[in-house]
Amino acid sequence: MMKINALITSILLLALLLNTIVTHPAKICRNRLYHGNRKEEHWTQLQYFPSDAMVESLLDAGGAVFAGTEDGLYRSTDEGKHWMQIKDIPYGTEIKSLLDASGTLFAGTYRNKFYRSTDGGNSWTPVKDFPGDTVTSLLDASGTLFAGTYENKLYRSTDGGNNWVSVQDFSGDVVTSLLDVRGTLFAGTYADGLYHSTDGGNNWTKVEDNIFDVFAVYSLLDTGDVVFIGTGYGLRCSTDEGKNWTKVTNFPDYAVYSLLNISGILFTGVENHGLYRSPDGGKHWMKAINFPDHTTVYSLLNVSHTLFAGTDHGLYRSTDGGQSWIQVNEFVSASAGTTE
Repeated sequence: MMKINALITSILLLALLLNTIVTHPAKICRNRLYHGNRKEEHWTQLQYFPSDAMVESLLDAGGAVFAGTEDGLYRSTDEGKHWMQIKDIPYGTEIKSLLDASGTLFAGTYRNKFYRSTDGGNSWTPVKDFPGDTVTSLLDASGTLFAGTYENKLYRSTDGGNNWVSVQDFSGDVVTSLLDVRGTLFAGTYADGLYHSTDGGNNWTKVEDNIFDVFAVYSLLDTGDVVFIGTGYGLRCSTDEGKNWTKVTNFPDYAVYSLLNISGILFTGVENHGLYRSPDGGKHWMKAINFPDHTTVYSLLNVSHTLFAGTDHGLYRSTDGGQSWIQVNEFVSASAGTTE
């Protein structure tokens, strides 16, 4: 009799549990949380911003902030307070580069597709017939678009990104960065240093300088007075638009992945050592306070005095000029469609 009572109790408890799961306005599906109306069979996926994901690219476009991560593309319309995952680019797609070309947005991915948006980032479609693979860097040079790729090639488009042709095959493995300095184009590569072009990208020449003994160029920045390049071994700078270069001797010999200028205050994101700051245009450098050490900063962005730093452990945000930083870990929503 006791066994029968125990069995009945177990059945009742199981029924209660099943009823709770079915009628509760949320359900777990493949380790993700969804909520919605059961009658409509349409669910909205809820998840946190990927706090441990690499944030490799950042973009301010049309009043929105975009964060390209190894898990996909995210957008915020309130300066980073809340985020939404872009559903047109599959979750898990690594976003390597972002560009706003006069209102048309581009997202370069790792060994996937090259995406484009013509409505401010609301919808994205693959760029058809793009001949390259992984798009690691993007540039809009007065309406001519350039895309640097993982397979050391540089592509150019003169019709807004509809058609692309190869213009250069570099010796380095990756075209890491691109910059337009008043008509002189620069291309940073991994394994083969820096190249420049003075004819709109038709011909490229490797920068040869007795101080320019660099293997990898990761980032480029033009402040208007000085051109900086972040290398695998510290910073180099030029005060004559790239004709001559000097090593920045008061900066540590770390790999510099990102550069940012905010009215003469410079920030550099480095490998495994966080963030550095210069209050005087690069004359003096100091480690940024209150920023987590032992992180690699891949991308930097300033939006209306809100700073963003994309790292190998998520996205950080500062609203006081970089004096203090908090990790973005907001609840993120994205339309997920009907689930099974």
